[in-house]
Amino acid sequence: MIIEPPRCDQTCVPRTPLWQGPVAYWEGPGGSAVPACPEGFDDPLPSDVHRGLIAPDPTCTCTCDPAENQVCDTTLHMFTGQNCDNHCADQGIQSCTSVPPTCSGSQGSANIDVVTISGGACKARIAQPVGLTWQYDGRICKKSDVGTCDDPNQVCTRLPEKPYRSPLCVTRLIPEGQDLPQCPAGYPHPVEPLYAAATDQRGCTACTCGNPSGGTCAGSINISSGNDCSAAQGEYIVGMGKPLCQRFNMGDGPVRPTRVIGDLSASQPGACSVAIKSQSTMGKAFPSGEVSVVCCQ
Repeated sequence: MIIEPPRCDQTCVPRTPLWQGPVAYWEGPGGSAVPACPEGFDDPLPSDVHRGLIAPDPTCTCTCDPAENQVCDTTLHMFTGQNCDNHCADQGIQSCTSVPPTCSGSQGSANIDVVTISGGACKARIAQPVGLTWQYDGRICKKSDVGTCDDPNQVCTRLPEKPYRSPLCVTRLIPEGQDLPQCPAGYPHPVEPLYAAATDQRGCTACTCGNPSGGTCAGSINISSGNDCSAAQGEYIVGMGKPLCQRFNMGDGPVRPTRVIGDLSASQPGACSVAIKSQSTMGKAFPSGEVSVVCCQ
């Protein structure tokens, strides 16, 4: 037995060859919450589309981070006296170095040359283009009413409920680059071409930073009485203003300073200026892909 489709209990409207529909079409400001498809247009896979692409030209501003990997250096002057008297050695601090036996006794004092800071580099940062947005978002929902009309040249549908547009619409999907069709009779009011995607060719050229300048160091210079620099019994604190005479004490017993190593880093990194500015690549952003043409009553 053949089951006849139900008679249309809604509205019968003319078919539009080559066009899909009628459909329900919603449109709202870009970024709005998109409503569910209305009754009679229960489309499980509605088409979400957009128009009015907003793509500001990039400013391509370049800035330089504070310097990294700068090296702090100085020379430690050691004395057997408590007030930086009776000089006994001048020590580099970049590696664990031996102190000569002229520095005898467990107590003494030290001062340093002005600490220098050198080397390093600054990372360049570019303000990337602002992301793409759309002036309007839209949703197209196919009709789900299945009733038949007396006239086979008509199709059964209903008017979509708000917030969807109350007039009925039809739509066509046009390949990119093809001419857009005129709206069919009965649906004379076109919506601007609608797109699901956009291509963004905007960008900024690379920029570079110059060499770091300035910066200050802090830390300590560790003094050990052992065979290596793993256990310091004394230290010279760096970062207390201009170099001062500081006392050290290696502890009790027949010990003397035998090893020295620096543990300094940039407490305030140096700064860099932009050497080569970033420029716009002159690329543009534009809607792309298939075009949805929507025409409404």
